Amino acid sequence: MRYLFTLSCLYMLFSGCVSYRPYPMTESKLTALDIPANENPVSLYMMGETLPEKDYLRIALLKESSVNANTNDLIGRLLGRAATLGADALLIQNISETEEVRELSESSYSVHKESVWGLAIKFKENLTYPGRKLSHIEVQGIGGNAQSEGGNIYLAANGEATLSKSTKLTKIAWQFSMEYLMESTHGCFFNKIPSGGSSDISHYLYRQHRNSSSLTTTQLKANLLQNGRVKMLLITMLNGNNTRIKLYFDYNEQNQLVSRWGEIAPGINYRINTTYHPDGSIAGETYESWTQGQTTPSPLLQTTYYYLSEEDWREQVEKEQFISSNN
Repeated sequence: MRYLFTLSCLYMLFSGCVSYRPYPMTESKLTALDIPANENPVSLYMMGETLPEKDYLRIALLKESSVNANTNDLIGRLLGRAATLGADALLIQNISETEEVRELSESSYSVHKESVWGLAIKFKENLTYPGRKLSHIEVQGIGGNAQSEGGNIYLAANGEATLSKSTKLTKIAWQFSMEYLMESTHGCFFNKIPSGGSSDISHYLYRQHRNSSSLTTTQLKANLLQNGRVKMLLITMLNGNNTRIKLYFDYNEQNQLVSRWGEIAPGINYRINTTYHPDGSIAGETYESWTQGQTTPSPLLQTTYYYLSEEDWREQVEKEQFISSNN
């Protein structure tokens, strides 16, 4: 009978065990399938334990190491990461203890370091269509930029984005896309703003730009309409010169955001118009810009939003390699 992870007595079970490496010890994702996070407890299998007689998909090989945490803590971290990746179970692959020498001024000292490797897996019978969700955004230049190189922006279940081509147009489209502003897991504007209350609300957050490892502290002040929608957003980037951006928002009768515009850079204004499918999902956006004194906006780019159909998802599943626990 399987058990779920508990902290009690595990360290005694782990101590003295030998290395077991059925997979190369390099942390990596092992599937291209986009799997939603698992909200149920992840089962834990120690080295040598028998799996249920089910086919499974290898999701990722994970590692946790620390000089402060014990083995139980490291396994707990791995289980949390496995759940985020949508895993049903975590198979412990290797547990090791090493002494690490560190230098301090003119002396050196050693610290005890523990490492745990685990394989996150998903049983085939539990793979289900995650529903109609955004899979990628296609970017194309229009107007004077019609011949400019565009590309696709691919979205993963955890909110991570990958640009098929890192061009000027794809960078602009992603930084100002509705998906980025409303869905981003790395800190976004709209979900930081409450649906009611004061009309002048200040927020501080760390917003991580998708193609940068740096974090930018941003102060937000929002003027809200009676229905809680944002009317104007004042964004102050608190990094050096305190750059300030004002964004204005327009809505249709269905209370959907159809336009946002403002001076994004000194003397340069952008307007982004959004269209929707009947089910309320975003169909696409058109971007236009104008400079001071320009009476007619210039078309810049357009995006088309593509969603994962059940047929597309099933085709992706068929391409995956499943492992039989009978082997």
